[in-house]
Amino acid sequence: MSDRLWGVGLTIIGAVMIWDGWLLGQNERATSVFDFLGPDRYGMLIGALIAFCGLVISLSRSTNAAAGEGNLAPVSFTIALSAYAAIMPWLGYTIATFVFFVAAFLLAGRRKLLPTLFAGAVSTAGFYFIFVYFADMPLPTGVFGI
Repeated sequence: MSDRLWGVGLTIIGAVMIWDGWLLGQNERATSVFDFLGPDRYGMLIGALIAFCGLVISLSRSTNAAAGEGNLAPVSFTIALSAYAAIMPWLGYTIATFVFFVAAFLLAGRRKLLPTLFAGAVSTAGFYFIFVYFADMPLPTGVFGI
């Protein structure tokens, strides 16, 4: 599947998330006790980021498809994302997210291990901070308690 088709798919998914968040805000915000961000605005924000990334992918020139490389990258990423969802309850958010980011960066073309491990640690810490301090979400700790 071409990169442009994946980009269009992501754009559609992002648009649906924006629409769903808007509907949730219209139907539930007045009668519910949402914080400032709330599930409606959070969903719209994530949807906008996904749609933006999809637009960038679909409008950019693809060098991998022309060279015959990277055709399995979306499938590999989907498998990595599924494995991440499966191992998170057992390993906990921190370890599972670190493993996922390292795998995702390797799939994206990073070849040097030390910078990839550093990028995985920084990304994990950043998302942990966002979820715990901004979204006030409890994250699974897993068998190791972290």
